[in-house]
Amino acid sequence: MAKRTSFLAKLEQELPETPEPAAPSARVAAPEPKLQAKPPAKPDVVKSTIYIPPAVHQRLREIAFTEHRRVHDLIMEGLDRVLEDRGHPERTGDRKG
Repeated sequence: MAKRTSFLAKLEQELPETPEPAAPSARVAAPEPKLQAKPPAKPDVVKSTIYIPPAVHQRLREIAFTEHRRVHDLIMEGLDRVLEDRGHPERTGDRKG
């Protein structure tokens, strides 16, 4: 029994031969200078993740919708209250509402 032709060999047989690439022209474009990337600026906020129960998240969404605010604004308001209750002068700066 003769060996089967491999898929790759069969594919190569079906493809037309590709012509040789033309010699590069005498005129070659000069490489463009690379732009110096500025280092990213330090953000004025720190990203943090919170884990809350789905029911609490849903309630926050409802409150935010009713008050035409974002859930983020409500969380920031809560952080302000925690800081204020504990006598810290720092505030989040999100005084919207």
